Amino acid sequence: MTELSVIIPTRNRRDVLLETLRRLADQADGTGAVEVIVVDDGSDDGTPAAVSSLAAESELELMLIEQESSGPAVARNRGVERARAPVCLFLGDDTWPRDDLLAHHRAFHARRTARADALLGRVVWAPPLDSLPFMRWLEASGLQFGYDDIRDHEQLGGSFFFTSNVSAKAGLLRAVGGFDESFRNAAGEDIELGLRLERAGMALAYEPAAVAEHYHPTDLASLLRRMWTVGRASAMIVERHPDWRRPSRPRPRHRLKASGLTALAALPRWPVALREEAWRFLCHQTFREAFWAHRAEQPHRVPRVGARLVPRATREARAASSPARADGPRAGIALNQLVRFEPVLALARETGGHTLLDVGSGSAGLAPWLGPRWSVTTVDTSYDDYGGACGPLEDAAHRLVADARRLPFPDRSFDVTVAVDVLEHVAPDDRATILAEMCRVSARRVIVAGPAEAAALAADARLAELYRRRLGRLPGWLEEHLEHGFPETAEIEAALRPHGRVRLIGNESVAAHERIVRAEARRPSRAAARLVRAALEGSARARGRPRARRAARAALRLVRGGDRAPTYRTIAVLDVEPA
Repeated sequence: MTELSVIIPTRNRRDVLLETLRRLADQADGTGAVEVIVVDDGSDDGTPAAVSSLAAESELELMLIEQESSGPAVARNRGVERARAPVCLFLGDDTWPRDDLLAHHRAFHARRTARADALLGRVVWAPPLDSLPFMRWLEASGLQFGYDDIRDHEQLGGSFFFTSNVSAKAGLLRAVGGFDESFRNAAGEDIELGLRLERAGMALAYEPAAVAEHYHPTDLASLLRRMWTVGRASAMIVERHPDWRRPSRPRPRHRLKASGLTALAALPRWPVALREEAWRFLCHQTFREAFWAHRAEQPHRVPRVGARLVPRATREARAASSPARADGPRAGIALNQLVRFEPVLALARETGGHTLLDVGSGSAGLAPWLGPRWSVTTVDTSYDDYGGACGPLEDAAHRLVADARRLPFPDRSFDVTVAVDVLEHVAPDDRATILAEMCRVSARRVIVAGPAEAAALAADARLAELYRRRLGRLPGWLEEHLEHGFPETAEIEAALRPHGRVRLIGNESVAAHERIVRAEARRPSRAAARLVRAALEGSARARGRPRARRAARAALRLVRGGDRAPTYRTIAVLDVEPA
């Protein structure tokens, strides 16, 4: 018997949605007790095909409903209409359930079977977003979800009916007429329904252990646009529920405060409290102006009052939203990273593609080097790694926390799939599985670069002695090298060969690798290594002029010891056979 229907509206969020569905599949017990209903709201990014493909290969009870773009309220109503279970759980396409989320909702409704009983779970930022100061401020501000305002976990008002993670009896949802379909945007439609449910007797409880992770990168500009949408939606709620709270009208005191904050914006350095107060004021002011605006008025990119404050507040938010700057200044990428990235970048660029998956990127991947023409997705188990010590660079990569042994993407999703220095950090038994997954999701080329063979491992054993003498311990990356060992080139080639033509390229002589790592480990030569890196870094980037880039490539080849054998690193290049 189906106990729980999970309803997810979506539009053009294919990759993030697939991660949500993969996590739900991990929690389903195979008994058919949980069904998942995805309502696609007119996507044009391949979402329906990807969901259908997943449904065919997964044990998850997965239903796809397609509709023309009509908004999330209409989409959820279509899901409730088709739901077979007595309980509906609403999730967002970007809210990834933690391991026991379904169990919490199922257990609650098994205990409390009355039609009025409903359960609210908690939503937190997904890693690595949860480590960014701007995102932490947004969570604490209550602008997204007001969990800190909850005093009684057993009796919440309808204003807490947040459809990012909430479940209710299907009978009650249908009895009150479902979502108001005049709410076209993802704002206010859930709260408006919650107020009607409350009037109908809903008993909404809160379980903070039922957690979903919200993967939705946000900056101040997008937040202000959302606050306008929320303000207009709140005006619609008041029309239907006159006792719903209203914001104060824009008044002279708001203009005075904006003037004061704008004057302080001239300070060369903003204290944390000042920047957070500027963000809070701009959000509230945008909400106020939207609420009291005429219904036909077009949304403003910034509030009228405080507009001059926005540029500085935006820069502060951008600085606090970047992994590269979240924890203070970073030194930039290390020379040994530049040496291994440059030939991989050239191999990726020559495909003429524009979508790339960077597997095991860590906090310092390929995205900053490829330029805006490329859409880069990265996958790793964590973004808090030793790469951060070298200084990850600002980029627009789409980051997912996922397992490379089971990549959350349909077949041939990316033009190029890359793994740089990954295989030596995973158990030997998992390497073939990871390579097979990379081949599955790649349409044109797979590039696997990393240390291989006994000569490279012997070089790392010698470097380990240097670190033990100087530091008394080994860095984490070197510990993993010695623990897992290096793959053989024949092993990599055998895993790739069934999928197309494979060629092997030597990268960085063993002697050059030892020189670079020793230089960066010793204080006297560290500055020289940084100077070499700084001189070559700009030209190696996508913005470098062709002649300068060619010169940088030639110089880096010299730094790599001419790539003479025996090489420390091998680059395996697979040109995927057409489907």
